Amino acid sequence: MTVMLVTKDGVPIDAVHLPPGGRTEPDQLASGRRDLALVIAHGFTMTWQRPMIWKLLQRFNHHAGVITFDFRGHGRVRWPVDPR
Repeated sequence: MTVMLVTKDGVPIDAVHLPPGGRTEPDQLASGRRDLALVIAHGFTMTWQRPMIWKLLQRFNHHAGVITFDFRGHGRVRWPVDPR
């Protein structure tokens, strides 16, 4: 699920949450745990929407839930925010 978060100072942050493997039974996950989540702060790749990063996120998602986001000035995040 993709979401647009908004910081306290009004900057929109593009983010994605992938539940644990999209499965409901913990034994179906490679890790066997539903309470495990990975937060991926991509940095130098500019956005989680790059094909290489998306493939990596999907691989991690076989083992845990995944949360990632675009930093200010990256991906679809416009910063500074245009007041118009």
